[in-house]
Parts: sequence; C-alpha cells; structure tokens
Amino acid sequence: MPKGKFENEYLPETSVYVVATKIFDAFLTIICKSSFTYSATPSGSSVLMYTFTNTASYGTVPTGYHKSAGMNCADGTGNLSVSPTGSTTHTFTGTGTFIVRYWITVADSSGTTIYCTDTTSSSITVAYPPCGSVVADTILGSGVVHFGATVPAGTTGMTYY
Repeated sequence: MPKGKFENEYLPETSVYVVATKIFDAFLTIICKSSFTYSATPSGSSVLMYTFTNTASYGTVPTGYHKSAGMNCADGTGNLSVSPTGSTTHTFTGTGTFIVRYWITVADSSGTTIYCTDTTSSSITVAYPPCGSVVADTILGSGVVHFGATVPAGTTGMTYY
C-alpha cells in the first residue's frame, strides 16, 4: 500500500475509518466497519429473546492485536460486552421500540492504543410472539373436537374463535 494513500483516513462515502501502521517495513491496514443482524428467538420463558450476529469488518488484524465488541440495547441493562465474532443473545426487559447501539474496536495487545473503532445503531421493535398454537387433538364422533394449546410464559388468558 503506498504511504499516505489511506494512512489514518476517514472515507465518508463508506463510513469506514482506515488506519495504516508501519510494522517491520510493511503496512498493515485495519478497517473498522461495524454491522450486525438480529432476529427474534423466543425460547421457553424468554419470549423477548433476540439473537444478534456480528457481521462487522475488521480488515487485516495481526496476531497480538485485540478485537472487541459491545452493544447497548437501550432497555436499561447497560453496556454489554459481546463476541467480536459470532452471535450473542439478549432478553429485553419489556416490549417497545429500542435503538440498539453496536460498536467494535481494534487495539494493541495492552488495550492502550486504539487503532480503529466504529459504531452503528438500528431501531428494533420488540413484541410478544403470537400467543400459542392450536392443534386439533381428537375429533369425536359426536361432533366434539378437543384442542390442545401452548401459551408462552408471561402471557395470560386465551381467546377462542
């Protein structure tokens, strides 16, 4: 990489910070571009559980450098440390619309020099999943049908149609 072409530069057209560091007469390019995907993954009594998957780009991060990531779900749980690769789950404290903030950082092995960091956010509407699923268990000859239903924890009552 030619010296100065991308050295410690912000590229506004891509919202990417590029840091070039000369190490052993070679340039190393570390690019921080945070991004994530999410989906509702209710499980058992955790009906407001969501899975967040890190889809960030770090560029070339050599051995000895440290990648970290965090998020804040804006539901009062505070900042959460998450895997810089892979997925993590979070159970929201209630329903509503939340601005989830997700960030990544690349630092030296001691954590004292930050080479790049980037933050992204997304508005997420958290709602209870549909209440129950109904399946016909038994149809009796007298025209009586027995139904079974499962109701998510934390919900009350059923409406019959």
